Amino acid sequence: METESGESHGGISEDLLFELIDELSYPENSFLTIEPQGFGNQWYVVVALDSDERLEWSIGTQAYQSIGSWPAERRQMSRKM
Repeated sequence: METESGESHGGISEDLLFELIDELSYPENSFLTIEPQGFGNQWYVVVALDSDERLEWSIGTQAYQSIGSWPAERRQMSRKM
C-alpha cells in the first residue's frame, strides 16, 4: 500500500486502511494505492478524495476495472465507527 506522498506500508490491516483513508486530504495526499506484493500485481485498488470531499475508488485487474464513489456523508460515518 502506498500513499500519494510516497508513504509505503508492507502489511495491511482493516484498521490501517481506515486510518489512511481518514488521513486523505485534498489537494495533497488525496489518494492511496493498494496492490498485493509478490503476486505480479494481479489486482489493485485506488482510493481517492476529490475536491467535494467524496471518496472515489477504482478496483481492477488486468482484465477488469470498476469505478465508484462514496459520498462525503458516508465518509463522516466511517470516521465514527
